[in-house]
Amino acid sequence: MEAHSAVNVEALTYSLRSLPFILALYFVGLLLWRYREHRLRHPSQHQQPHRKSKKRRREQNPIPSSHVSPVRKRVTFKTLPNGNLLDVSVSSAVPASSVDPHYSELHHLCKGCGLVPAKTGCSYGYCRPCCVAKPMSVCAPHNTGARVADMLLDESIQFPPSTLDFSYQHLRWCPPRIGDIGSSLTSLNLSNNRLRSIPSEISNLFNLEELFLQYNLLEELPDSVCSLVGLAELDCKNNLLKRLPESIGNLEQLIILNTTNNALRAIPESIRHLTLLEELCLHANNITELPDGFCELTSLLSLYIGNNRLHRLPREFGSLRQLNELDLSDNELAFLPESFVQCTALERVWLSKNRLKCLPTRIGWLSRLSELHIQDNELRYLPLSLHRLRLYTLTSSGNPFLTNWSKVALRKLDFKPVDPFPSLQELAARAMTKRLAPPKRGELPSLLLDMLEDVKWCTNCGGPYFCFSQRRIIFCTVAVYYRLPLLEELCSPHGSRRCRPFRSQD
Repeated sequence: MEAHSAVNVEALTYSLRSLPFILALYFVGLLLWRYREHRLRHPSQHQQPHRKSKKRRREQNPIPSSHVSPVRKRVTFKTLPNGNLLDVSVSSAVPASSVDPHYSELHHLCKGCGLVPAKTGCSYGYCRPCCVAKPMSVCAPHNTGARVADMLLDESIQFPPSTLDFSYQHLRWCPPRIGDIGSSLTSLNLSNNRLRSIPSEISNLFNLEELFLQYNLLEELPDSVCSLVGLAELDCKNNLLKRLPESIGNLEQLIILNTTNNALRAIPESIRHLTLLEELCLHANNITELPDGFCELTSLLSLYIGNNRLHRLPREFGSLRQLNELDLSDNELAFLPESFVQCTALERVWLSKNRLKCLPTRIGWLSRLSELHIQDNELRYLPLSLHRLRLYTLTSSGNPFLTNWSKVALRKLDFKPVDPFPSLQELAARAMTKRLAPPKRGELPSLLLDMLEDVKWCTNCGGPYFCFSQRRIIFCTVAVYYRLPLLEELCSPHGSRRCRPFRSQD
């Protein structure tokens, strides 16, 4: 009896477990039965329309031979006194859509005449005669932009304007007669075309101040452009430029120069003569180094030279003391010159995607710096002077920073000298470094001169040192919520009123 009751309990348990599955099968069957009943009662609502393929439609309704190719012989035009063309054959012709109802589906008909297939890529959906007849038509497949440009040029020669806009005309060449406009033109826009060269007659525009050549197919700038000595803005981004002419130094009044997204490999040395240049865009090129004369651009406010192949910066880069924005991202820089900290007007700096292993020790002396991007480098620590800055934006991800668990690396970086005082050679080198005029070869011993070339700077007081110093890693909060390893380097490790160890408040 007990065995029989145990079997009944197991069967009941199995039935309860399979109950949801049985109910689901029941409801699915009920839905299928109701769908079948609905199809039997309302068959018209469940009929699938028979769709014919394009090939089958062509076989059943063949297109007349007169419409297989564009019917240019049946379309005639008459020239009106105002220069426009009038279609006089549309009334006698038979529309293609009335012959074959599927013709408009297989071929996009011209929106003007409705007889001929429209040109592929035409911005108006016209055939060639209709597109040419359209007043002020600008179409790349039909090359009607050149006609509009000639009309504008004729009007400009007769009534010289101060600004002239030839943009988005799909021009393949610039009209040579552009030099006939004269000296009244101050702004010329040739952007967003397909120009491959600039005519030499452009040098006749003596008073030109703005020249826009962006988004073309230019491979070089002619010397005639560099003869426009009054030019203040030159924009030639998104072209195929491989070099800049050496005569670009003649544009002494130039304020803005933009050569973004080209194929430049070097910057000419004559760029040093552009002393009034305030904005220079060299982004997305193949530049490997900057000339030494580049540091003579003392009026430069914005420099964008990211996405290049720069290996180093000029040693006198700190001469650019009016620089506000600096973009050096996506290059191959391994270090920054110590003169970098002399650019005291810097506010925004992009150094991401380089090979930087350290930052300048006195970077904290850039008191105006509010935005710093250093992500995706090889930085293990940052200089302690960074905590002086009031950074509103700091991006530092993608760097192999040290952590509290890096005990071995931290011990290697910690160092404290045994001697209580620096050597006389160290003191002499420190005194010589503080001189305004650097010493020359022959004035000092060679050993002292070699030491002066490897000067380092204290992170607390900013003073120079060479061998006698103390180092340690401090974890400190930077830019409100970034806790980063900072390297402290003291030039007077045994106590000094001017150089005291940093005490973190974290």
